[in-house]
Amino acid sequence: MTKKQVIYIAAPANNTSGGPESLFQLGKELQLRNQKVVFYFYGGNRMDIPEKFKVYGDFEVVDSIEDSSNNVLIVPETWINLLSEFKKIKKVIWWLSVDFYEYMTLDKVVSRFCIKYHVPQFLRGFAMLYKKNKGGWQEAEFLNEEILHLYNCEYVKEYLEKNGVSEKQMLFLAPPLSKEYFSVSKVKKENIIAYNPAKGYEYTQNIMQIMNVKRPDIKFVPIQNMTSEDVANLLNRAKLYLDLGFFPGPDRIPRQAVLTNTNVITSQDGTANNNIDTPIPSKYKFNKTDYENIVNEIINNIDFYENNVNDFEDFRKQVIFEKNNFSNEIDDLVKYIV
Repeated sequence: MTKKQVIYIAAPANNTSGGPESLFQLGKELQLRNQKVVFYFYGGNRMDIPEKFKVYGDFEVVDSIEDSSNNVLIVPETWINLLSEFKKIKKVIWWLSVDFYEYMTLDKVVSRFCIKYHVPQFLRGFAMLYKKNKGGWQEAEFLNEEILHLYNCEYVKEYLEKNGVSEKQMLFLAPPLSKEYFSVSKVKKENIIAYNPAKGYEYTQNIMQIMNVKRPDIKFVPIQNMTSEDVANLLNRAKLYLDLGFFPGPDRIPRQAVLTNTNVITSQDGTANNNIDTPIPSKYKFNKTDYENIVNEIINNIDFYENNVNDFEDFRKQVIFEKNNFSNEIDDLVKYIV
């Protein structure tokens, strides 16, 4: 590496969710390896680093990218179209979520545009052109051999393979959980079910209504407006985490849950639908509308928590391995891009 090399990481502005946090974790690890890392924000007016992410290091924020063959540009799948603006720079896509990418492809954007504005189907081609000229989503250059694809789970890897990305173009990189989940003190479990109201709430709401009649002693607590420490403390007390939403990637909260010995019930969507990304017994994965069986399994997990907690040991071991192996994965990435 020469002193002039810069690694640019593109991140969504004003966003403190799990995806952007992964980008800052990556930035920290690259800095620890004496790489010059700067952040380039998109999609917002405020271009400063969120307070939550300042724990990962002191990063310079830039408003332009130097298109040099010596530099590297890392983008999440949500902003692939940024790559088309550059010719020389080394390009890397970190696939944190396949489903979000699919949702925002130009074809899907235009479909929603046509439905919203009642555009007749025969005019769809003009709508495609209009959206593209207005900055609509660009499709991934899957077959461009100069692009490195980072994948964080088997679900993403299979998607890339189906789209013609070769093995030599891919590296595995899964961000670890934050440290508080590996050092939380154990407390007595309570009849609490934690859930994320941002995911599958229409299904969870129906479950809560049924449970309110059958077992009003069981409390549902939403994970919202909480710090990382608050979430860790809640999961430490809860017996169960319920997630009937979609799983576009290796979601953080189920992994956080198993580290705190909280049992997990999920939908059968996305990464939850295979035993590599979400290695829990199939009896804990449900069709989202199978309310009767979901309720029965919830009650079983609450009343007989101790009998079920060991069913999640494989998942716990995987999460711990990901944390311990993250440094090796970063080393592999540096060898590839430097």
